[in-house]
Amino acid sequence: AMRLADAGLHLVICARSVQALEAVADYAKQRGGQTVTVAADLTTAAGVNTLLEAANGLDIGLLVASAGYG
Repeated sequence: AMRLADAGLHLVICARSVQALEAVADYAKQRGGQTVTVAADLTTAAGVNTLLEAANGLDIGLLVASAGYG
């Protein structure tokens, strides 16, 4: 996400950790980027719906699925 922010892309980022999301959002903002942050657990239907609702209506040009474990 940080490399994408360096390239000037606007980001929609999702993670379970609000702290991690805020760190990436701050990084992007310092570089003039815009970031939508979504705190959700994508292993649950509710988490997936939360992300879909946050991204609804946005023009998404690139999707990077980089889920971790743990």
